[in-house]
Amino acid sequence: MTAVRSVVAGATVLFTDRSGGVSEGWFASANLSTQVGDDPGAVAENRRRALAALDGRHALGSAAGELRTVWVGADQRHGNDVAVIDAAAVALHRGGLAHEALPAVDVLVTACPDAVLVMLGADCAPLALIGDRAVGAAHVGWRGLAVGAVGAAVAALRSISPGSIRALAGPTVGPCCYEFAVADLNRMSERLGPHVEASTTRGRPALDLPAGIRIELAKAGVDDVIELGVCTACSPRYFSYRRDRTTGRHAVLVRHDPPVAQ
Repeated sequence: MTAVRSVVAGATVLFTDRSGGVSEGWFASANLSTQVGDDPGAVAENRRRALAALDGRHALGSAAGELRTVWVGADQRHGNDVAVIDAAAVALHRGGLAHEALPAVDVLVTACPDAVLVMLGADCAPLALIGDRAVGAAHVGWRGLAVGAVGAAVAALRSISPGSIRALAGPTVGPCCYEFAVADLNRMSERLGPHVEASTTRGRPALDLPAGIRIELAKAGVDDVIELGVCTACSPRYFSYRRDRTTGRHAVLVRHDPPVAQ
């Protein structure tokens, strides 16, 4: 599976793209969502490959039983609700949960090293947050940005891991392709400031979602930010709902790596 893998102090983070999976058609090839009409067996294999890639293993050579980590997802709602994943929640996810049983949130945080926090996207921003004692994953589109999802994610992580936080922001739709209604753009500008106002490549009013996320992170005291800087709607490497409508989902995967005792 082709992906961007980052190993930083306290965590391993993986941003997947659409390649290296087994899905076909609109979902080719590494769709990770069970909610878009793809074959469930293909999605399960794609998720296994993503977990293997997070572990730094060759996906085809890693049997599911060899992976100690557990896929922990959410029923994403474009909001600012948070779920703290503890050992009991990890055990539930290890046994397998139907989508309707997943927490209806757009932010997950955990201090459990066996939990792989996953947020899916196809234009919305996948965000990884790394603390000293825990990690977080967030799904941030314009609706989440408008209701403070970024600040909620930072606050939730700080509640279990006080101290500095590093943010890694993955592929998302850029202002070049994100035409936005003027009235909605004005409301976003009133909330976040004029730096979220932009223009598309065709000269139409646009929302700068990455800029909005940077602004919200700064407000929450997070200045250590790494961005992939890829527009999903421009790049054929990524799924894009805005470009294709019927499409799959890529993801951010985040695992807490506590320091090894000496």
